[in-house]
Amino acid sequence: MAYYEDGKKQFEAAIPILIIILLIVGVVLWKPELFAGVPIIGDWLAPKTIDVLVIADEASEKAAWSNHLTSDMARNVFGNPLNVNVVMPTGGTYTYASINDPGWLEARKVSVIILTGTQLTDSLQLTLREWVDGGGKLVVLGHGGIQDTGRWAELTRIIPVRCGLDEDCTTAAITVYSPTIHISDYESGMMECIDEKTPLTSGEGGITITDVNTVEGGNQIAYMDAFASQGDVTAGAVGDIHTFIVEKDMGMKGGKVLYLSFNPTTENISPAVEKSLVINTLAYISGKQCYKP
Repeated sequence: MAYYEDGKKQFEAAIPILIIILLIVGVVLWKPELFAGVPIIGDWLAPKTIDVLVIADEASEKAAWSNHLTSDMARNVFGNPLNVNVVMPTGGTYTYASINDPGWLEARKVSVIILTGTQLTDSLQLTLREWVDGGGKLVVLGHGGIQDTGRWAELTRIIPVRCGLDEDCTTAAITVYSPTIHISDYESGMMECIDEKTPLTSGEGGITITDVNTVEGGNQIAYMDAFASQGDVTAGAVGDIHTFIVEKDMGMKGGKVLYLSFNPTTENISPAVEKSLVINTLAYISGKQCYKP
């Protein structure tokens, strides 16, 4: 009987402590922002931010990407409150000198780099290559990353496509009409992000793509069929085949390169398709679930 009474007293004494713990847990779950400044706890509760660095030729691209990445669709994918930031080099005219510093990307905890800018220097290409080799995630769009020679130099080892046998991308930009998306690899996780047989434009509309070939080490996820001219577009006809999305995994450290043959924010494609491509490409390479209505 004495053991029972002692146990009962200990249990009763512990009830207030249990209530306090439950109240604290409830507050943490309800208002986690109240603990943002608390060491360790604040770091544990903080949402994992995906910092996106867009390396571009035109400052206008910042607004284009920001508009998509602050949309309701983006919130559904990346969380609410929004935890996606678009980070770009400072200055009215783009200079890439800051990114050449090996510690620049690490200091800013960049999660994903979207590369659309051309005329990259050797040193910047080397910095990006080493960043991907170390586990970084890189999305290359169209001509993104080429040099004055029209070729990928240091990036050749990590970009899974080439512009023809001579690797010269200056003549690889072509306009295609009535392009439609098709899936190549149904086992890729990116496949979940793509609506197959989706027209990219309305009617006989055209877009500019970089006509590339997949090389060894690259996995083609999707391709498009399209026509060389508006006059070729006829009901039931099938256009020429062009590479669209190719990925390359960089091995043990988890780096990945995802190549798309055009920049969806600068081409005249369907607004719904544009938004889906922008958000789902970023979702896939970030390890998030793609958006599905």
